[in-house]
Amino acid sequence: RELKTRWGALQAGTRNLVKEATTAALITPEADVGKATAQVLAKIGAIEIPRGEWLGLVHLLLKHVTNNDARARQIALVTLQYLCEELVVLQEDGVSINEEISNNILTAVVQGMNDADDVTKLE
Repeated sequence: RELKTRWGALQAGTRNLVKEATTAALITPEADVGKATAQVLAKIGAIEIPRGEWLGLVHLLLKHVTNNDARARQIALVTLQYLCEELVVLQEDGVSINEEISNNILTAVVQGMNDADDVTKLE
């Protein structure tokens, strides 16, 4: 809760700068950096998505899941995994998640499951 309050207290420009830098780092070739970035994006998404903010995050991840680059597909799926974990906890606490967002997440996961490339399989 403190994290949500602190994040919300930041100016919109600062939040956008952090989101832009984090999304840019997402598809780095460094696996550990990508995973850390995925966790950060999931935390921010879990704060903003229920508020109706940053609805483009899931769309961005869906775009990466359908990317030709196997590394981009894999890290997008990892990010979606972390985001789903965060959103499930919120739903258990009674927070409502936009149905379109939920459908887009499911679409991305199904796309990932249909991917025959072993590189994209989750650990």
